[in-house]
Amino acid sequence: MRILLTSLSLVCFGMGAAQADQKMVVLELYTSQGCSSCPPADKILTELSKHDDVIGLGLHVDYWDYLGWKDKFAQAKFSKRQSTYNTILSTRYRLVTPQMIVHGVGQVAGGTGKSPRLIEDYIAKARALKERAVLNIARHNKTLTVQLDKASAPVGRSRVQLVYFKPMERVKIGHGENGGRTIEYTNVVSQWETIAQWNGSTPLNLTYDLERDEPLAVIVQGEKLGPILAARKLQ
Repeated sequence: MRILLTSLSLVCFGMGAAQADQKMVVLELYTSQGCSSCPPADKILTELSKHDDVIGLGLHVDYWDYLGWKDKFAQAKFSKRQSTYNTILSTRYRLVTPQMIVHGVGQVAGGTGKSPRLIEDYIAKARALKERAVLNIARHNKTLTVQLDKASAPVGRSRVQLVYFKPMERVKIGHGENGGRTIEYTNVVSQWETIAQWNGSTPLNLTYDLERDEPLAVIVQGEKLGPILAARKLQ
């Protein structure tokens, strides 16, 4: 099932420039090169990602590959992540594109009149939340350092996730629903992995050997997904 998100273009208005003390809001767009309804949503992710306090990520799913075009960015693990979200969020969907997950707590899949307001509300709520973890990251050559501690009360067992992404990819699609089109994709996720488990209460300091030169984000989230506790990115 594919649902049009064209009305979400309204979301881009009314979102002011980021302030220095604003926290990072994570947007996960589940999309596919084989979905004719996805290009408008891909453009929306591009616009939202321009805000300094937003980490916009494009996760390409593989369940539309049978329609005649294999998405070169698709990974089965992204389809599974989306499916897991839809078992814990308030939604009637299981696998649907395009779908945007906002900071692990809100989702929008559809072009109804309420969609722009929902996106705006979710982003505003995420901006207003106090981060539940103190996160600092740095990269020196091929080494990533992560410093993590609770912000106040313990938050429970969590995962430290490393996400690599490609800032822009242009693809000429040969077949399928988007056949003949050339589409630009923003912040295409190339790898998403858990690099550490955190007990949520005591400080965690780690170093990690990086495999790629791509921009990256570090996202701290509960073991079973849900709210994002803290996130940072490095270009």
